[in-house]
Amino acid sequence: MPRARCNVGECDQQSRARGMCQKHWRRWKLYGDPNFTKLIRGDDTARFASKYTVDDNGCWLWTGRIDKDGYDKFRTPQAWRFAHRVGYAMHVGSIPTGLHLDHLCRVRNCVNPAHLETVTPRENTLRGEPANRTHCPRGHEYTPQNTSGTGRTCVTCNRARNRRRRERRRDAAVTQAD
Repeated sequence: MPRARCNVGECDQQSRARGMCQKHWRRWKLYGDPNFTKLIRGDDTARFASKYTVDDNGCWLWTGRIDKDGYDKFRTPQAWRFAHRVGYAMHVGSIPTGLHLDHLCRVRNCVNPAHLETVTPRENTLRGEPANRTHCPRGHEYTPQNTSGTGRTCVTCNRARNRRRRERRRDAAVTQAD
């Protein structure tokens, strides 16, 4: 007896489970919808628009790939690019050479071009979060006496780190001598 055909749309593949072919059953199992398609092929503008949601503050929050630093990524035919840069180029125009895009809303995965401003790299760094920090990650206050170098290096943490390093070296030397 011949197997039944898939009951999803115009699909004429053989039915495997729940009246669906393997492709539609897998989509139903993974996404809850046998007609789900993850990729919109072709037009980059349509693909881009399908990968963000709008929140209460007007941010277009990227729902696609996010890198380890919290920034949005968008696949172009050439390579993975920052989605906020792609969106800015689509809606506003090209980014002038030598300038960066600053997120005025301070949300790294926001791709709303109205929340982006072209600024110099120096201005972008000065506006950034690390420049506004008043305490190190361990809670010590950044004061002129507790800060060394040109960046934000906590003297208290640095001393503790060096002390632990010296103790490890001393313990290793004693172990080797025995």
